[in-house]
Amino acid sequence: MKVAALLVLMDQDAAAGVLRSFDDDHEVIALAKEISMVGTLSESDQEILLNEMYDALQIQKGVASGGLDLAETMLVEAYGQDGANEIIDKMTNTIQRVPFEFLRIVDAEQISTTIQHEHPQVITLLLSHLKIEKAAQVLQNLPENIRSDIALRLARMDRTNPEILSVVERILERRFAGVMSQGEVQTTASGVEALAEILNRVDRNTEKRILEDLEGVDQVLATDIRNLMFVFEDIIRLDDKSIQRLLRDVDSRDLSLALKGANENIREIFFRNMSEKAAKLMRDDIEMMGPVLMKDVSEVQTKIVGIVRSLEQAGEIIIMGNSDEDMFIE
Repeated sequence: MKVAALLVLMDQDAAAGVLRSFDDDHEVIALAKEISMVGTLSESDQEILLNEMYDALQIQKGVASGGLDLAETMLVEAYGQDGANEIIDKMTNTIQRVPFEFLRIVDAEQISTTIQHEHPQVITLLLSHLKIEKAAQVLQNLPENIRSDIALRLARMDRTNPEILSVVERILERRFAGVMSQGEVQTTASGVEALAEILNRVDRNTEKRILEDLEGVDQVLATDIRNLMFVFEDIIRLDDKSIQRLLRDVDSRDLSLALKGANENIREIFFRNMSEKAAKLMRDDIEMMGPVLMKDVSEVQTKIVGIVRSLEQAGEIIIMGNSDEDMFIE
């Protein structure tokens, strides 16, 4: 994607020359596909790219955008019309259309504001096709009185008829006309897994309220979602080796603040995996901290949960589940 973004910034003749330098047609097709999917590049995005490659590029100032038309223009320059047509045919066969793709340039807060009065099922359908991080931001910014209903509908959601999806998409695209700003879109899974991923990324208060409301409606469903999530209290599901690995990546000040709002069981898990001196220093730090805002504790606990999830995805720690299959045999 970075190479594609750089080509978007380059003079088209120079970009065509870069494309001609590739001997492998598959690489050209893959790169052309990336170019066609590049969204609007902000000034800050351009600065980052240009600082890395400035000496090698001819720069176009201002806001730059990629797209299929630009990819085709570059390919025509590099291979002629017939060659470009052949590559574009191959490329478009590999591109899977993403529903609500237009929302990639709409800010999450603006999405929330625009859709908050839509039917809950429409909001649910839209959330199920956003990238997880953006879906979490949108859900968090929706009015509190509808969030839990949306979450429940999302957890129970099945596949949507493509014709209905297309109609809803066209209606919302007209509704969002004129409110475009930078953003990002990517299809997500629907159902319980998607909701668990979304709730893992909202703030702790939103997460807690939605789960409590879900428990009042469907206890089994709420339990299924909790089992797929990892919240700060689930630190108790980490073994000592995983805690020790986690401690290497967590800032000690963040940990002190996080433990200020944690129960004694969770504190003890961390203390027993520190040196005696380090544990004493942290206990003293927590004692001397005085009253702290719940919001600040929530933020650092969410930050630590993010580190846990990253380490688990990298295979560096193990999160033990609640079933017998997750238990270790000595």
